[in-house]
Amino acid sequence: MSKESKPARRFYPLAPSDFFNAMLGGWKMADERWDEFWEKGMLPEAVRIRADLHETDSAYILEAEMPGFKKENISVEYRDGRLHVEAKKEEETKVEKKNYIKQERYFGEVSRRFRVEGIKEQEITAEYKDGILKVTMPKAEPQAETRKTIPIK
Repeated sequence: MSKESKPARRFYPLAPSDFFNAMLGGWKMADERWDEFWEKGMLPEAVRIRADLHETDSAYILEAEMPGFKKENISVEYRDGRLHVEAKKEEETKVEKKNYIKQERYFGEVSRRFRVEGIKEQEITAEYKDGILKVTMPKAEPQAETRKTIPIK
C-alpha cells in the first residue's frame, strides 16, 4: 500500500514589524493610513457609510449613501476640523422568532469622519432625500499666511 502524499503546508511566521509595515505601508504613509483607519472604521464594507466628497468654487459637498436610515436617526456634527456623520438603525423587534437562513440587513450604528478644514462652520447645511445625505460646507475666505521671524539670541 502506498500512502497518499499530502502537499506540504508552508508556514511563514511574521514578526511584529511585518504587521506594522504591511498595515502602515512604511512610515512615509503612516499618518495618512492612520487617518483613513479612524475615518473609515473597522466595519465591513457592506455596513460602512459610502460617500463622495467634492469641491466647487465656493463649497465642499459631501454626498453619502445612507439607505434605510430615518432622518431623525442621522447625526451630522463638525468639530476639530472634521465632519462627523453618524446614524443608527434599530432592529424591528417582533414577538415572532424567525429561523434565518441568511441575514444580510444591518442593524446598529455606523459612523464616518471626514477631515475638512477652511470652512464656515456656522453655515454648514445638510439635507436627506431618497437615502442620500448631502452636506454643504461653504469655504471660508483664505487667510493670508502669517510669518514672523524669530530673532536668535
